[in-house]
Amino acid sequence: MTAFDYIVITVLLLSGALGLWRGIIREVFALGAWILAIVCMMLFGQAMANALPLANTPSWLKLLTGYMLVFVLVFVVVSIIGFLFTKLVQTAGLTFIDRALGFAFGMLRGGLIVVLLVLLGGAAGLSNNEWWKQSASAKPLETFAAILRNKFPDALASKLKFARHERVIKEVELCAA
Repeated sequence: MTAFDYIVITVLLLSGALGLWRGIIREVFALGAWILAIVCMMLFGQAMANALPLANTPSWLKLLTGYMLVFVLVFVVVSIIGFLFTKLVQTAGLTFIDRALGFAFGMLRGGLIVVLLVLLGGAAGLSNNEWWKQSASAKPLETFAAILRNKFPDALASKLKFARHERVIKEVELCAA
């Protein structure tokens, strides 16, 4: 095993442990809070800025304030709802299930992070390094990254190169066509 393998294991275990500690309810609501806050900020930030009684304020500051207010408000409200759901799950005695599913969610998130790191490594040409080639986890991760590569625009996909998997990538491209 190489340092790359230890990094993969560490990312997976840390993400899984965070999911275990927080539970699926908090994990889902945390993710939902970020997504919903960003969407609402984009949809309603301008309207909030226009509604603010800031007459002598530069327009950029008024816009920034409007967008940030919407983001923070939505994020806090969703977080409070998530906290209440977590308490409800604890009261119902479902903490073990909540934590176990949280661990699974955390491992999936860790896997996604690792695959993104492999994609970045492929773009940076790291797959040509000996430590990458000697890694036990790089080969299966490259295969998955090669499958994902086909979902990217051609200009980006052409930059993602994995030295030992160019044949696999071509096969995946043929299957996708």
